[in-house]
Amino acid sequence: MTQFQFHLHLPPGGSVDMVRIHLNVGRTRDPLVVPRCHLHIGDGRRAHVPFPIMSPRLTLQLVCDVIEPDVGIMG
Repeated sequence: MTQFQFHLHLPPGGSVDMVRIHLNVGRTRDPLVVPRCHLHIGDGRRAHVPFPIMSPRLTLQLVCDVIEPDVGIMG
């Protein structure tokens, strides 16, 4: 696996409407600025938060079991 994108759309009314995780194979940017695997909060071009590279199935489990329940309380 060299590339994937997960886009998790959350119910309306919360402080965050979407969480995205991207693994990019193409390196056109400085990896210290845009990590190869990163997390976005929201649908804009906000910060690229470094995210560990792991299998898509494990990433999906992490998103559904750990990240999604906590996103609603991010004030």
